Amino acid sequence: MTAGGSGLGAAISDAFLREGAQVSSCDISAEAVERRQAEHADLLMEQIDVRDAAALRDWTNRSITNLGGCDVLINNAGVAGPVGPVEEIDLDQWRDCLTINLDAQLLAAQSVIPTMKAQKSGVILHVLNIRAVRHPEPR
Repeated sequence: MTAGGSGLGAAISDAFLREGAQVSSCDISAEAVERRQAEHADLLMEQIDVRDAAALRDWTNRSITNLGGCDVLINNAGVAGPVGPVEEIDLDQWRDCLTINLDAQLLAAQSVIPTMKAQKSGVILHVLNIRAVRHPEPR
């Protein structure tokens, strides 16, 4: 699971752990990773930035190796991105949002699909928060 350090990601990880699943998760926040590892000794947790394609692929591959496969991938990392009049949106912020919300989800899915095909099973869930698509009320 990406972005499993807090909020919805942590809650989903906790639910899987309660059911006896092995869970590998990552988060951009070193503090969140440290806290989650202290809370759950059996949680495999690493600090990575999903914008780093090589780091994301490496984490996914380590997770598959450490867990002996992959039954579920939960792509939870996401940001709301820049908001404002279109002519004022910063291109770098726009690209950063697309990298996190789209590229990272694609790359993580591409990394687990060969394993899921070999297992003849698996589920990929892409999480989207409605706040990411809902615009603020007009002023």
